[in-house]
Amino acid sequence: MTTRAVVKFQWRGETDAIIYKHCDGYPEGLGSLLLRFIEEVRHSQQRNFLDGPGGMAARLCAFLLKADPGEVVEVCMKPPGDEEFTYIIECKGASFQKPPTVTCWRPDESGETVTIPLEKA
Repeated sequence: MTTRAVVKFQWRGETDAIIYKHCDGYPEGLGSLLLRFIEEVRHSQQRNFLDGPGGMAARLCAFLLKADPGEVVEVCMKPPGDEEFTYIIECKGASFQKPPTVTCWRPDESGETVTIPLEKA
């Protein structure tokens, strides 16, 4: 069974990069991976990847494919529309006192947006 998701990288409220993940997009799957990704990048020697959405998106693609080489991960210009979860990574620039934030939401049965809290696995 697939649980499709998109990850939107935002800078100053504008979406600059989008990644589509075909499977395991639920918070316990992709959500946990995103939190781990942010922590690993913050503690790596290559912190310049936090400078903007494009660099973070490229690094996330590599991270997700390393975690699951058979996964379908795509960079796209706009969401495909069939995603069940949407994650927003708000890039805050190179200031490591303010790391990127990650939020997750999905529509409920009535079509309203529900924010889902993410926890580290």
